[in-house]
Amino acid sequence: MSWFEAIILGLAQGLTEFLPISSTGHLRVIPAFAGWEDPGAFFTATIQLGTMLAVVLYFWRDLWRIAETWLRSLRRPELRSALDARMGWYLVIATIPIGLAGLTFRDQIESGARNLYLIGTVLIVLGLILAVADRVGRRVRSVEQVGRADAIWVGLAQAMALIPGTSRSGATITAGLFLGLTRTAAARFSFLLSVPAVVLSGLYGLTELVAGGDADLTALLIATAVAFVSGYASIAFLLRWLGSHSMMIFVVYRVALGAVVLVLAGARNKSGEPRAPLRYRQARPPRRRFRGSARPRPTRPWIPGRRGRARSARWPVAWPARSRRSCAWRRPRGWCCWPRRSWPWCGPTRPPAATWTSGAPRSPSPWATGVSRRTCSTSSTTA
Repeated sequence: MSWFEAIILGLAQGLTEFLPISSTGHLRVIPAFAGWEDPGAFFTATIQLGTMLAVVLYFWRDLWRIAETWLRSLRRPELRSALDARMGWYLVIATIPIGLAGLTFRDQIESGARNLYLIGTVLIVLGLILAVADRVGRRVRSVEQVGRADAIWVGLAQAMALIPGTSRSGATITAGLFLGLTRTAAARFSFLLSVPAVVLSGLYGLTELVAGGDADLTALLIATAVAFVSGYASIAFLLRWLGSHSMMIFVVYRVALGAVVLVLAGARNKSGEPRAPLRYRQARPPRRRFRGSARPRPTRPWIPGRRGRARSARWPVAWPARSRRSCAWRRPRGWCCWPRRSWPWCGPTRPPAATWTSGAPRSPSPWATGVSRRTCSTSSTTA
């Protein structure tokens, strides 16, 4: 991976991690349509450490106060009813679903879930759900009013962020809006909730990359540093924006991006490469059409002494009548062609005279005469 690719991917991670537009989806879509290699799920999880540092630096006072009060409440029961102690437990409870889902569906997340059709569809569907939540949510509760049930529901919504295109912040903010939180309170709780989940996923991705031995540490450090700077700016922008604006701009962006991804993915084949122009593709073989007497039709077997179709032990299926036009069409062995199609023998020599003498026994089978597969002779056959 070049340094230019690392900068672009780090910038996309930082700007889209805290905005409800799916950072994982952007990290999959940008390399796919730029002709770069897929960085993989482990690379995506590792550069999230940069955005984690950004959210820790931005909320370091709140995080320090929550961690200190929560640890003290383990020994002092009178502090367990405090807001910071409860918030510490809420962060732990909300992190359990995404941890269990990540371990359970690890293989699907690394391979099948990074499909472009899935990403485009999820972008559109979750964008519409975000619009509904922003429209019907009451937006009357603050962070101080968050309860245990709210933490559980928001944690379940955060587990959906494992699907590329969902957006972790988008899913948690949507759940917060449905639960009646204000836009700023939902975003603030979402950012605090992201710290333990992002730390765990980032450390796991880093260990997998180092153990695999194929990690480009220089590109990884560049992308993480760019993600840190852009992520800090993204947090400040979103909190100020939600104070006086709705989520509609992000809804429009998600739907438009999802439509573009589906359209462009339709022009690519399964291997991820652009489809070749029509003149370079291999043309399909034309369908065989039967015309006239060449069309197979059900018929009855050959009866000695009558003109008709033949059926023998080797060719139990009745074939159509021979004619000048269809003589060469799938001619089976032991069949005669125009002009004497009633003969059961074919070959350069005429059959024994005894077989055509009146009252003489006929040959039991055309194969007993030992004739060849050549076309029937048109000479006279009178004995």
